[in-house]
Amino acid sequence: MLALRSVGSAFHVPAMQASIPLLAPKSELGRVAGVNQVINSVSTIAGPALAALMITTMDMTHVMAVDIAGAIIACSSLLMVHIPNPEKTVNAAQPHVFREMHDGLKAIFSSKGMIWLFWFVVLANFFIMPIAVMFPLMTIDHFEGSTWQMSIIEIAWGIGMMAGAIYHASFTVVMQTTIKAEALGRAFAIYGSATMLPSMIGLLNTGLIADTIGVNNAFIVSGIMIILIGVVSFFIPAINALINKTATIPVHED
Repeated sequence: MLALRSVGSAFHVPAMQASIPLLAPKSELGRVAGVNQVINSVSTIAGPALAALMITTMDMTHVMAVDIAGAIIACSSLLMVHIPNPEKTVNAAQPHVFREMHDGLKAIFSSKGMIWLFWFVVLANFFIMPIAVMFPLMTIDHFEGSTWQMSIIEIAWGIGMMAGAIYHASFTVVMQTTIKAEALGRAFAIYGSATMLPSMIGLLNTGLIADTIGVNNAFIVSGIMIILIGVVSFFIPAINALINKTATIPVHED
């Protein structure tokens, strides 16, 4: 079921991100991306608490039925939304998987600043994902905490993600304003795949990392590396030029 859900997300997430510039003006893309990220963060915070409440008061079959009902509501709501298709070239080639991948990579690598930004995001995810799954080990083994304290840490992680809506929204807007609309879905799909692959490599080595250097040292090393990635990015001229170009988009005053 998780595999099928991941397959669906592989189509859903890039399509949703590519549809936003077709529905909202460029001056509002930052706000839309911010709202979307806040919704995801709130879901991360409220999800575990709501799940714990439902599991303790409802049968598991009913809990799964709630998930299905939510999916039906979400899919049905799309029937009321018209999403325009981006304009296609006159002699557009027939869709092909490898051609689509090539077009997505070409769209991302068309900007030198986007190349740097893309690889920095991939590296950051490589160090973040193993740490995300080590929180229970850090709470229970290192700090000798309890299960409810582990839940508090997960909620705090969600709050931290909400504070980082700033980053995710900004990166999304940079891609939406730098890459052409007809190639945006492919670019987001390539971005999602490229960030997930090193994350999976990091996750597979989580146990080895924890046993070799210890959970607490893994947190320290990953934290230092993520900070270095953020600091170094400020000294890359191509990234600064890309951000300055995005900042020139006019913003409507309220």
